[in-house]
Amino acid sequence: MVSLLRRFLPRRAHWYAVWALAPIVGFFSAYVILAGMEPIFRHKETADVVPVANAGDMAGNMDIAEVQSFQGYPVYWLGQEFQGLPITSIDRLYYEHPPEVGLPPSDMITVVYGDCIPHGTPPTCVPPIQVITSAYCTRPREQTAAAARQGEPFVVRGADAEWVSDSLVIYAGDATVNVIAATDDSRDDALEVANSLRSANALGAVTTAETLPQAKAPCPLSQE
Repeated sequence: MVSLLRRFLPRRAHWYAVWALAPIVGFFSAYVILAGMEPIFRHKETADVVPVANAGDMAGNMDIAEVQSFQGYPVYWLGQEFQGLPITSIDRLYYEHPPEVGLPPSDMITVVYGDCIPHGTPPTCVPPIQVITSAYCTRPREQTAAAARQGEPFVVRGADAEWVSDSLVIYAGDATVNVIAATDDSRDDALEVANSLRSANALGAVTTAETLPQAKAPCPLSQE
């Protein structure tokens, strides 16, 4: 199932994206076994993305103007540059569940800062900073697997947060924000990133001085 999922991810979308989708992957595994059907994935408007060769050359299937005008849910970022690291990729991953499941489409936008050199087969790497935003009701807090949680929940800029599989997850109003810092001081740097987050499309906190909104009430499990 994971190998199938990775075929529908942009090349720059690495194992962090598989983790972000892990609860849904597990659901689909059970669904396939019980129903004897293959899940239906639709990759919406996703270009094939190659590793960025030069700092400042931005790859991905979205550009900055598209992110700033996006109206689906708040998209958080750190501006066009963060501590000398430019945006090197903006990727949107959208897919739909089989009609029988009754769940809304899942959607996430990843803003990548800095670059890395791919290794291995297939070649993969984790860039220095990634900010992944999902619509909250496609990635609600109750969907996070208990085994992946590390330590007790805490508050970041007024919003509930927790460490999940060594990444920082913030439940902020209409958005779930996942911060991944692939650095020597990953947790400290992830918290620094969290304090610098702001909404690229003005649907959430638009300045770093603002508190982040509280998460929504529990989301419905299926569409009405």
